[in-house]
Formats: sequence, structure tokens, C-alpha cells
Amino acid sequence: MQSSLFSIREEGKVRSIDGRLDGLGDAPVSAKRTRRQPVERSSYLPYQGVLEFPPANGPAPRTLPTSVEAVIYCDYPVATRTHRMLAGLIDFFIVLGCMLLFLGIIYLGCEGMPWVTLDKTAIAMIGIATGLLGFLYEAYWTMAGVPSPGMESVGLRLVHFDGNVPSAMDNTRRIFGGLLSVMAAFIGLAWAFVDEECLTWQDHISRTFPTPVRVQYGIRR
Repeated sequence: MQSSLFSIREEGKVRSIDGRLDGLGDAPVSAKRTRRQPVERSSYLPYQGVLEFPPANGPAPRTLPTSVEAVIYCDYPVATRTHRMLAGLIDFFIVLGCMLLFLGIIYLGCEGMPWVTLDKTAIAMIGIATGLLGFLYEAYWTMAGVPSPGMESVGLRLVHFDGNVPSAMDNTRRIFGGLLSVMAAFIGLAWAFVDEECLTWQDHISRTFPTPVRVQYGIRR
């Protein structure tokens, strides 16, 4: 037994374990100490119900007919090559018509432009100016977030790989991706003929693609 830690104890205020007065501190203790049983601990509060939520599973990756995992993980279809070529031709003729109109105004205003000769340098400068005009034309419609006249006439819209509306950063990547596709001898545009999902370089770079407008009602803004 451990000795008392207090030298003076008032009689009648100290009680033993069994409830009797313990005035001397050496009275026998009749109560037997029992070992405590281990208490089972629960992982949740005893009065709180458990909500069994199903596990959050992401969308299953789509597979192509060749068993290759697709990069597009939404349900919107990619525009066909024919529709994309038709939209591109319409935009090209619009740019070409604007350039010819510009040259015609200059020609008539300068009385035939006798100081201009159509040599290789002049043709190259006209081609560079036409390409720059086409780049600014596509950049304007892309950054505005609206389809170009060619895409509008065919009925196409741009959509992100996840099904949402492309952001400003996505549109910026698409502009420079299109420039890269053209500067690489149009290989980036022709890539749609060998790609399994009919995607071009600018589609892969910006993670956006054109889709028919008739399936655009479900796009989340």
C-alpha cells in the first residue's frame, strides 16, 4: 500500500472505496478491484446514422473501333471532313474576295498603278498579305467565341473535349495551333485524314473541335 501523501487528515472526510469512514488510513478495504473490460470503439458516433454514398466514379474512357482510347471524353460528335473542308473553303473565299476588293480599289484609285509590276516580289507580297488577312480573320472569330461565317453556314460550333464551351485560353491555343498547322505545309490540317477521330493539330493543341450545331443544345455554360 502506498503511504498517504498528506500528514494531517481530517477525520470523517476521507472515505474508503466501499463507502465507510477511513479515519486511520489503514482500514481493510473489502471492495475488490476488477479489471475493466475493453470498450469497443466505433468509427462513427453511436447516435449518428451512416450514409452510404456510392463511390464517385469518373466517366469511363471511350474506345475507338481500333481499341485505342479516345482523347475526346464527351458525347458530341466531331464534324465530318467534308463539313470542315466546306467551312474552310467558304472562309477562304471570303478572305480572298476581301483581298481582291482591296487590290481593285487601289488599282482604280491609282489609275491602273503604272508603278506596280506583277513580278515575283509583288506576287509574294500579295500572298503574304492575303495570309496575314486570313490569320486575322480566323483569330477575330475565334477570340470572339462565335463561329466564323463559314462554320455558321455549315452549322458548326467549337466545343471543348469535356463538352463545355472553350475558354479564352483554349481559343488562344487554337489560333496558334492553326498557324502552326498552316506553316507546316498544311500538314496539320491534313492530319484529320489520318487521325482516328478526324482531329487536326489545332484540335489536339487547344483540346477543342468543331461539332454540328444540332447537338449543341446541351452545352453547359
